[in-house]
Amino acid sequence: MSAGTFTTGHVGPGAVPRLMELLRPEGVVAWVIAVAVWPRFEPVLATIGLDVLHQSIESIRCDAPPEAVMFVARLR
Repeated sequence: MSAGTFTTGHVGPGAVPRLMELLRPEGVVAWVIAVAVWPRFEPVLATIGLDVLHQSIESIRCDAPPEAVMFVARLR
């Protein structure tokens, strides 16, 4: 589970493959990924072998515009 990590100036999509090596098959990730960096994460996540359980763009602050992708997936 991660929130506030995958955003501008923080951990980038290059960390995803290594994180997936640490996850057991059938393990679940629940991440909040900033909309600003989502286009860089989406193609990496598509190559990992994940079953997406939930993906939506949401506000993370009260009365704010949508600014984060809520991403939940299971490793095959």
